[in-house]
Amino acid sequence: MATSCLGHAARACLILLLGVRLLGAAQAAPPALPALGLNAKAVSVSGLSSGGYMAAQFEVAYSRSLVGAGIVAAGPYGCSMGSVTTAALTCSCPYDISDNSGPTGLMTAISRLSCVHLPEKILSERATDAIAANKGHVDGISNLRTHRVWLYAGQDDPVVDPSIVKGLARFYADAKLPAKAVQQVTGPHAGHGMPIAADGQCQVTRSPYINGCKIDGAGKLLSWIYKLPASAQPAPDTPPGSLKPFDQTPYRQKDVFDSLDQTGWLYVPKACELKDAHCRLHVAFHGCEQGQNFVMGNGQPYGTVFVEQAGYNRWAESAGIVVLYPQVVPSSQVTPGSAFGFNPKGCWDFWGYTTPPSDNWQFGSGLPFSRQEAPQMRAVKAMIDALVAAPAP
Repeated sequence: MATSCLGHAARACLILLLGVRLLGAAQAAPPALPALGLNAKAVSVSGLSSGGYMAAQFEVAYSRSLVGAGIVAAGPYGCSMGSVTTAALTCSCPYDISDNSGPTGLMTAISRLSCVHLPEKILSERATDAIAANKGHVDGISNLRTHRVWLYAGQDDPVVDPSIVKGLARFYADAKLPAKAVQQVTGPHAGHGMPIAADGQCQVTRSPYINGCKIDGAGKLLSWIYKLPASAQPAPDTPPGSLKPFDQTPYRQKDVFDSLDQTGWLYVPKACELKDAHCRLHVAFHGCEQGQNFVMGNGQPYGTVFVEQAGYNRWAESAGIVVLYPQVVPSSQVTPGSAFGFNPKGCWDFWGYTTPPSDNWQFGSGLPFSRQEAPQMRAVKAMIDALVAAPAP
């Protein structure tokens, strides 16, 4: 059936159509990730909402392998304590019950009045305790002291309250990151979404969760992490073919539930295609409802809207940074008495839906989903290692 943009906002519709076409191409025959010989000492991560939580826990778990992180609308490591209820009511809050929104999308009958805002000190202590409980499964917390971190909160974000992001800032301070290495930005009257340089409806909290706030979030976080010169500007455009699909299946373990999609995306600047370019690498984690195969209310897949419109690619082109966009998909698998396998919004795992009930863990013994060997964590690290590997002679 032909798709038309008549009757729709033209720009939004064109973005959607392009995303769907790219998605179709990706599903046809995704190639393997290329060995690009990227700079292993210049790898960083960022993410929005559940992707922000994933970025924060990945940064802790693999702190020896990273130089920094950009966290947008998310809190510290271990916030959920492995509980979906805590994830939905303490680490976030349901916004619109009729729409079942929020990072987990599970709390259909819970009032916003049930949400709890914990003090910054408690959030920080919870992270420190979770890291200690996972000792031997994550890198030492002292490695964070060399990182550069950029934090963003929407002033009027109804899903992830700014106090949660402040709790993350407190964690970094308690971990003894120098104050000059952490930059905090608050978007005035901003809702829940990735802030971009465009002037638009910054205050909204709705799909595609990319908000025109006149704040170039991707540019600011990349500039901060990599100390780009003040004169740096994004490229005017991105060359055709720079955004490439890749096969995620080699990074999945047999008979292990991980919610990973079959295909991910990779942005490779022209300069980084050259042999011995040794470009930097940044991993960008999408939020809930932003994975390419999440089906929106209009019946269409979200497509590559986050991958193309979150603001990373033109900065990547100008600064010589390869951007990896791993993807997860929704899952409605239900395990009685457990959250295992239940990920209806296609979120990254920050509460334990990839932890099988048979693992029978308790908080004092650590959080399996936030360890290096957790399904999503090890998969993304393997993707990084593949890109860092030297190309064949």
